[in-house]
Amino acid sequence: MISSRVKLFYAFTLVEMIIALVILTILASITTLSLQNGLDGAHLRSATDRVLSDLYLVRTAAQREQVPRTIIFTPDQCLYAAPEVTDPEKHQPLSINLNDYHVNQITLTGFAVNYEITFNAQGFTDTNPSIILHCGNRTTTIQVKNTGEIKQIN
Repeated sequence: MISSRVKLFYAFTLVEMIIALVILTILASITTLSLQNGLDGAHLRSATDRVLSDLYLVRTAAQREQVPRTIIFTPDQCLYAAPEVTDPEKHQPLSINLNDYHVNQITLTGFAVNYEITFNAQGFTDTNPSIILHCGNRTTTIQVKNTGEIKQIN
């Protein structure tokens, strides 16, 4: 007598494999969006810190040297500069391109003249401008009060 043994093989069906791939694709998309949002937040914090420190630098230079010092914004190019103030990192006039910080737009409000903030010898300004930085779908606002107070609003 010859006995035949039947081996049973268990395998995934094509439908089960497609469902698994769809689930993995959805999870990968969610992860990618979360990572991008986190990167935008980090870039925005870095850019905000740079703008805040440079505003303080210009205000301090005006007070220390007892002469007005101006920081000039060029929003369509995401630039700002303070030609009379030396950048302590580069040892040349302060000039920053916020595109290097992944900022894709600057919105300026409350400026009196040509997107300039001038700090007088006491560190005061004539205006109350706001600088809004945009990075991806995130924004933050920096406000400069005419008393010279500089603060991040959100």
